[in-house]
Amino acid sequence: AELIETSPSTTPPTSPTTVELDPEDMSSDLCIRFGAPGDRFFPLGSPGSRRLSRFLADAGVPKEERRRVPLVFAGAELVWVAGMRPCEPRKVCSHTTTRLRLTLSKSAR
Repeated sequence: AELIETSPSTTPPTSPTTVELDPEDMSSDLCIRFGAPGDRFFPLGSPGSRRLSRFLADAGVPKEERRRVPLVFAGAELVWVAGMRPCEPRKVCSHTTTRLRLTLSKSAR
């Protein structure tokens, strides 16, 4: 994770491994965890939130793999289903000059 300064006209990346979010008014530190019962997600481009399990099912993630999808939270807000989609409330807008860039990478074992 890193904060970057950029022109508002710069298009956010479309890679599944890198997203840029609007960090304005983000009140909490980021944490990474896996899904828990009751988690909800407001996917980018959707009209509202829905159960995370429904989002993952609709995205074609097999049931046995859903518990292994990393999730990035800012407090109680699910801001990125890593490798899939960021959340709508944190999307980069025309006035966003400071962005939170998150990059997903494999750890060396």
